[in-house]
Amino acid sequence: MIGFLINPNSHEAGAYCLQEFMKLLPADRVGVMHEAVNKVILEYDLGPVIINEHPKGGRIDIYVEDAFGYAMAIENKIYAGDQECQLLRYHNTLEDRKQPHTLVYLTLFGKTPSKYSLGSATETIQTPLSPDDVITLSYGKINNWLTAIKGKCNSSIAYNIEQYQCLIQKLIMKETVINTLLSSGNNYSCAVKIAEYIEDCRIGLKRMFIHDLKEALSGFATNVIDDGKIVGLSIDLESNVKIDVLIDWRLYISCKEPDLIEVRLENGTWEYVGSYDEYNFHDCSSQVKRYLSTRNDGNPVVADVASYLRSKFRLKL
Repeated sequence: MIGFLINPNSHEAGAYCLQEFMKLLPADRVGVMHEAVNKVILEYDLGPVIINEHPKGGRIDIYVEDAFGYAMAIENKIYAGDQECQLLRYHNTLEDRKQPHTLVYLTLFGKTPSKYSLGSATETIQTPLSPDDVITLSYGKINNWLTAIKGKCNSSIAYNIEQYQCLIQKLIMKETVINTLLSSGNNYSCAVKIAEYIEDCRIGLKRMFIHDLKEALSGFATNVIDDGKIVGLSIDLESNVKIDVLIDWRLYISCKEPDLIEVRLENGTWEYVGSYDEYNFHDCSSQVKRYLSTRNDGNPVVADVASYLRSKFRLKL
């Protein structure tokens, strides 16, 4: 995604995305990346890896080169570890080509590259890289950049950017939670206890929501469904057909005789309530968080679902 967006030749936003990306980097530590970009290559091959007094070779995650020969090498590290002399090898290879360049080390939180990657941990290396030779960049800044540029992109690309931002936020949250839990024995102990009871908690949440929904539909013919995993309501319609409003991971509607209810279901015999992940009870989506936060304050989420069912289907009294 990053490689696609910074390539002026790949979309209608042209050089704008690249220009905004360059603003993420300190101006006093980078050369000029011109709009006339010659190539943007993923997994750019610098040749075989050689580890000696002058290491070189390897594959750059994102390689950008403009028409004047200036290069930018972006090494993307999320969960993979550094390789031996990795950044030093990229630097040496580009130096041997007499090619001016910038090295960017992209991580979730913008951490400094290891001595192992810079070459200072390898005894045979005479001239390792300094941390100052590499620009660190965080995915938090990447997220800000995506927000800034998506308005210049067409709707399809903007949608994909939003999905990518969701992924970035999940990765940052995951790493933040892990670091917090591992920061003390008490934190880790609490996490173990929570993990032990999380499935019971999920089942309890489903049952609570269905109980509230049944109350909101009082006066209509409903029966609770509960097999210990899937929880829901069976609701009689005026056509003498039943629909089932169920929660597995997500809230959805199922009907065994869809042709008789005079309402088209998106997937033939079933459809999600709301958008795909809006009512995700397994991973606690936005609507589920809202439900728990407002349950004692009018319960608007359940009211919305009940209203949706009453308006879309002819429920039987």
